[in-house]
Amino acid sequence: MRPVTFFLILSILFMIVAGCKKTDSSDPVVKDPYAMFRFTKKANGIVSFSNTSTDATSFLWDFGDLTTSTSSATTIDHQYLQNGTYKATLTAYGNGKSTGAYADLNITTVIGSLPTVETNSITNITQTTATSGGNVTSDGGSTVTARGVCWSTSQNPAVNDNKTSNGSGTGSFTSNITGLTANTPYYARAYATNGSGTAYGEQKSFTTSAASGNPCPGIPTVTYSGQTYNTVQIGTQCWFKENLNIGIMIDSLADQTNNGITEKYCYRNLASNCNIYGGIYQWDEMMQYVTTEGTKGICPPEWHLPSDAEWWTLYDSLEAHGTEGGELKSTGTIEAGTGLWQSPNTGATNSSGFTGQPGGFRYWMYKSFLNFNITATFWSSTEYTAISAFDHCLYNNNDDMGWQYDNKMSGFSVRCIKD
Repeated sequence: MRPVTFFLILSILFMIVAGCKKTDSSDPVVKDPYAMFRFTKKANGIVSFSNTSTDATSFLWDFGDLTTSTSSATTIDHQYLQNGTYKATLTAYGNGKSTGAYADLNITTVIGSLPTVETNSITNITQTTATSGGNVTSDGGSTVTARGVCWSTSQNPAVNDNKTSNGSGTGSFTSNITGLTANTPYYARAYATNGSGTAYGEQKSFTTSAASGNPCPGIPTVTYSGQTYNTVQIGTQCWFKENLNIGIMIDSLADQTNNGITEKYCYRNLASNCNIYGGIYQWDEMMQYVTTEGTKGICPPEWHLPSDAEWWTLYDSLEAHGTEGGELKSTGTIEAGTGLWQSPNTGATNSSGFTGQPGGFRYWMYKSFLNFNITATFWSSTEYTAISAFDHCLYNNNDDMGWQYDNKMSGFSVRCIKD
């Protein structure tokens, strides 16, 4: 066989064998990236984009409002801050190549402004509660969905602290703050929430009342005219814990007069009784011959004579209603050698710390003393008529607190209350 023919035959056989070689299906097929996305418009300018691209390894979002993102998340939310038309573009990268997709978005639900809200003053402060509220004067362009007052022992309280919920919309509202701790400083401010977020009013500060029965914070005692008086905090009020005992003792047969000298009666004309039960005073002498309700009278500076309304505030701050007298009376009886009251001293607990003492009184008509160790009667600084004024009474045989008016010439005990 000729050499040329031989090589020709070998070449043909090689081509046949090579053409019959099986292709390896495991070889990768590299595809170019393809950019795709969908979007859903939500409230307040928010658009939710869903990335449906294929064969891409990285991405670049351009939201058309000068903001971009390289997030590879399947879903991405973006908020537009102004109404308008935006061209959102997604570029997909892979295999050394890139493709783009875009959509025109017409945004008309952009978030509005925050609401405007004012904070009311803090009132009705007790050991555990207080009252405030606010006024939403503007909704900021979207509906106010929540409003109330938030509070904390730290400044600038927010809605994630303690708060009340007082409806929705604009206008005034009242908030009852509860669950407070006695004698503790707090901060409070009104809030209002709309689609833009939560706005707050001016911060207010307050301190809850000290626990009843304890000395008044910062002033456990008061020294006045040579005598020292204990104080007691009851609700929001600070009282003398003892009856006032100031002045020169005069005989019960004489009326106290406007002579520039403070005069007092002592039961049975015994000075020792004033040392225990305090002095007994006619209304004009106590008032120092003025008729102004709440005047200082014979009380020390920064203290005054309680008005009739302040006596009722005292009752309202006590734990029980209908048995206030028991909470205000000192405990024990003379018969048992444990107290100053004649038996039975019904319901006496002195849980308030007021320590009412049964000093009796001077009867104006006969100028004589009555009801020693049986009653405790206290003047108010509130007139009823030109010749009479309101007073409040404790009794040995019940746990009530009496309220009445009597002739100003009568002689009763006096308590002072802090300004």
